[in-house]
Amino acid sequence: MAEDAQGLSGQRDTLETSIDSLQRWLLLFIAVVVAGLLIELFVVFAIFAQARDVLKLVEGLGTLLVVVGVAGELIIEFRAHRKEQALRKINADIEADYKTTLIAAGEKIADLKAQLSPRTLTESQQRLIAEQLDRFRGQRVAFLSHRQKDELRSFSSVLLNLFLRSHWQVVKPPVPVAFALPQDGMIVVMHASAREQAKQAARTLVRELLKADHEIMGPLELLSANADTDLIVLALGAKP
Repeated sequence: MAEDAQGLSGQRDTLETSIDSLQRWLLLFIAVVVAGLLIELFVVFAIFAQARDVLKLVEGLGTLLVVVGVAGELIIEFRAHRKEQALRKINADIEADYKTTLIAAGEKIADLKAQLSPRTLTESQQRLIAEQLDRFRGQRVAFLSHRQKDELRSFSSVLLNLFLRSHWQVVKPPVPVAFALPQDGMIVVMHASAREQAKQAARTLVRELLKADHEIMGPLELLSANADTDLIVLALGAKP
């Protein structure tokens, strides 16, 4: 569609340039006619001044009227040509303004769609993240949220599929929770005394989700995070 519009715009510009060229030639030829009539009128009045011939005077007046008419046509054509060029410029400015407005509106609509659409991970993103998380096969993970919204349930399903694909063990979250759940975004929490491999798994999870343009914090290490020291807890808040 964009290429078709550009092609039509180019054809329009070519036609307008051709029309402008023809109008300039028309104005030139009309000017030549006026010049010829003025010369003829000069000759007629010169003969009348010598011969005092009334018919020559009438002929001269007729020629004068023709000169006035053709000269008026030349002036009108010239002014019309100038106004047409001004009108084209105004139309071009309006068209450019419309295009700018449409682009801005399209960007705003895209932003609104992004805000209203649930968080997700594309197939490509899941594959790349799973390749990194698979290095920590068997890692236990739990995710929870204090809100039961459609967006959270949808994103939880995506995360569940990601963890299963990465061969992680999805377990029930600890009860009670020893930390405040986020209002929005995500946070990764684990026990401060977790083994280094579990900590590396948590850091990898955070890093890969950040690469996928998701808002996430952590991993936070708490002494009283949960009884299972190697458990990674992913707490979900609302979409930012």
